[in-house]
Amino acid sequence: MAILCFNFFILIFAFVRRKSSLISYCGRIPILCLCFFAIIRILYAAEFPFVHVISAEVFNDMQTFFRRSVSVFSEKSTVGLCFCIVWIGWAMVECFWFLWKIIKAIRSMKHTELVSDSDILSVCEQVTKRQVTIALSTGTTPYIAGFFRPVIFLPKNLNSIDELKYILMHEWQHFKSKDQWKKVVLNLLTCFFWWNPLVYLFRFDAEQMLEVNCDYKVLKQLSPDERDNYLWMLRYFCDSNKKQIQQNQSLILGVVPFFKKSKLFSSFELVKQRIWLGKHYGESTPQSKFLSVVLCMSILLMFLLSYIVLLSTCWSSSGRRWTDYNRISGRNRFRGTN
Repeated sequence: MAILCFNFFILIFAFVRRKSSLISYCGRIPILCLCFFAIIRILYAAEFPFVHVISAEVFNDMQTFFRRSVSVFSEKSTVGLCFCIVWIGWAMVECFWFLWKIIKAIRSMKHTELVSDSDILSVCEQVTKRQVTIALSTGTTPYIAGFFRPVIFLPKNLNSIDELKYILMHEWQHFKSKDQWKKVVLNLLTCFFWWNPLVYLFRFDAEQMLEVNCDYKVLKQLSPDERDNYLWMLRYFCDSNKKQIQQNQSLILGVVPFFKKSKLFSSFELVKQRIWLGKHYGESTPQSKFLSVVLCMSILLMFLLSYIVLLSTCWSSSGRRWTDYNRISGRNRFRGTN
């Protein structure tokens, strides 16, 4: 049930994330709430005594299939047990591979070339108050790394001090918002639920919303003229790296990767959404704020209702009707008995 509700939240989140006009009118808070409750629903898969059980014939067929006996290495087992072993085994492989990439990135940070330019360090001091190390990136990708001692990697081909300022504000905002930790949670979800294609869609859309949220927080600190310059910087990166996209290379606008062969989005869709939302930043009205509150309450209500209904088999393994069995076992759990 937790997986079904999680997938349902993902589909709604994917639909809403692509509606830039809705995000601009209602704000980003309802969409972020939808993302948050989707993660909570899959992590907290609890059953309560007051749950309402709905019988479904399809679960009987699934239960029969997973209980089917099979022979594995001359040992008798069930399909369900084999599936669990494959699931957990590959999830551990994915987790170890993700951990190795983090360790490899930390090791590579020790051999980076630090920036010694006084002008760059002066701008960095104004933005971050000297709480971050500045290093040069080997490519054209500005990004921030590190969970406790952050390092901002800057591209070598910076055009102006203003562009440097906006990049530092963007990357530093990622660290202040704990986006590195949030991306760790998203990657761990894909490691554990590697067999679910919707989880990869969820990670993609959630990372885009982190970028939008970061843009909004940066734009809040800028004046109207500076906001236009910030958006022009995004557009400049988009235009100057168009040839790299045609050569199947990655383009990073802010910290968002774009790949030509990706089937989840068309070229420059994500940066276009960020620019469009940036142009309409600050156009909220009392009606839009009221609608935002209504949407947040509706998402919360939908999240709570997902714990009230439980889809299950029509019969228990002992032959008793599952609704009666679940009601009795739920009452005993509530009393603290077996």
